[in-house]
Amino acid sequence: MITGTLLAFFHPEAPAKASHPAGAVLTFAERIAYQRAIEEVYWHHRIWPRNRGERPDPKPSLDAVMSQAELEKKVEDYLRNSQALEDYWQWPITAEQLQVEMNRMAQHTKRSRYYR
Repeated sequence: MITGTLLAFFHPEAPAKASHPAGAVLTFAERIAYQRAIEEVYWHHRIWPRNRGERPDPKPSLDAVMSQAELEKKVEDYLRNSQALEDYWQWPITAEQLQVEMNRMAQHTKRSRYYR
């Protein structure tokens, strides 16, 4: 189920751009494409047991473990949560706020040098 507030984020008529400046609205298709790229990185770095008899089969592709519908649902959930925060705080989440939060998280990870 897609709510009216969620539809405000989709803007399918927005032109596709190579890069998006702060404040630019992404289309739903662009959000799906970016989330897919993120999931590919996560999947690439996920350890797959081998050579110990635990999993004789090779690591499957991301497509084999995550459907397009699951990817779309994940993006819809992110949009819904962002809208809930915006409704609660009475202003949208800014790029600067996201960067500050990413920096905070990176300071508390064991491999923070990769995320700065």
